[in-house]
Amino acid sequence: MREGCTGFLCTEKTKNALTPDDLITQTVNLLEQPHVLAKVAKTYPYIFMDEYQDTSYQQFRILQKLISAGVKAFVIGDKKQAIYSFRGADAHNAERIERLASPSGKMSLDINYRTDPALLNQVNALFEHEFQYKNQPLHFPKQALKSGRTKDLCVEPLRMTFGKSVVDIVEDIVEHVAIGDDLALYSDIAILARNNWELDEAAKQLKAAQIPMEVMGGKQYYRTMEIVDTFKLLNALIFKSPSTLLEARNTFYFRAQTLSEDGHTFEEKLADMQAMLKYSPVDNILSTIYESFHARTYLRHLKQYQAVANLEKLVDISRESIGELFKPVQFIEFLDRMITQSVEEDEAEVLRSDRFHGMVSLYTIHKAKGLEFPIVVLLNCDANLLRNRSSPKIIFENDDSVQLAFDPNWLPHTDRDYYKLAQQRTLHALEEELRVLHSRKRKDKALGGFGVSWAKWVNGALQH
Repeated sequence: MREGCTGFLCTEKTKNALTPDDLITQTVNLLEQPHVLAKVAKTYPYIFMDEYQDTSYQQFRILQKLISAGVKAFVIGDKKQAIYSFRGADAHNAERIERLASPSGKMSLDINYRTDPALLNQVNALFEHEFQYKNQPLHFPKQALKSGRTKDLCVEPLRMTFGKSVVDIVEDIVEHVAIGDDLALYSDIAILARNNWELDEAAKQLKAAQIPMEVMGGKQYYRTMEIVDTFKLLNALIFKSPSTLLEARNTFYFRAQTLSEDGHTFEEKLADMQAMLKYSPVDNILSTIYESFHARTYLRHLKQYQAVANLEKLVDISRESIGELFKPVQFIEFLDRMITQSVEEDEAEVLRSDRFHGMVSLYTIHKAKGLEFPIVVLLNCDANLLRNRSSPKIIFENDDSVQLAFDPNWLPHTDRDYYKLAQQRTLHALEEELRVLHSRKRKDKALGGFGVSWAKWVNGALQH
């Protein structure tokens, strides 16, 4: 770090660094120079862009400048799948890009080869409705999709269920829902949640019911039962106080040892491991803990295969991020920070040796985009969509110009633009919810809306 560079005053420029966003902004600035734009256009006469609905306004400006310099562009995308505004994508760019394209060169790809015809018909019928919020129309492109498939795999392509837990829904599927000539398996089911909190709640219920499952892309790794319990056991090993021992007895390690019937008590196992703390690296200590307390066997008995993979990931973390130079007490401090600060980290993928059991897959809707499952469960689709994000204290809009608006109840003066921008923000949020629902539904062979009703989700939210 350079001299005089301190705290938040140390900018990327001071450190001679560029962030990914800086690279885009600097590219726009460079293309403002006529000689640079001419050179780029000569070097790259063609540009191909996929998923153009996910571009930011700055990325649109790059495309706009290149086209103005004579570059031929081929772009492909779907306005109904513009769902990444939280990453900076601007849904309006799809329309801006289409206006740049020649009308004679536009091709509509309206045949869907993934979805059963019966389900596709229901999707088309739903999205033919006019959606409104407080008598204001919501913008949602209407384009009926045709099916490239000729056979329906699912006799009942859409079901709506209310008042059931996710466990009851999954069990109902594997007991009664047929795919072809056979009943559905756990591995046929994907459960989609709108956010990580809903994902975590569903995972907890499935684990408690001993339903094999895997969270894909969940960020709660350091808050999972197996990692927190490992922290508690290490704490008891190192500090040996009555309170740490009491916490250790409330872990799955204690239950695993009690059920093992290997002739040793939990306390005896702890005492046997004390010597390891002085000479063994952390990864060896963890591996010995798993083996000594029969952790893997116990978790597999409960069908918690991802928990086994998470324990193995912790060994890798201790080996790669911490290293042998760190003592167990330092690793404890590291885990304490990760757990208490709720640091986000993906859960581990289930080990290949455990995959043959078959398991339910859990995703956020954004994470699942582009994937395909025979049966999809959408959770909590009748929930209120107008969250606090629709009425923030400060509204920041960055389009052709930058606008800031402050909540009049937050500051002593009245901001005339606030309510106008807040209304626009709400409309944009609800429009994105429509696109999120549509982008998920059209990509699956057979989608079961178990536990939800599409119509109730959309209409109920819009009439809030």
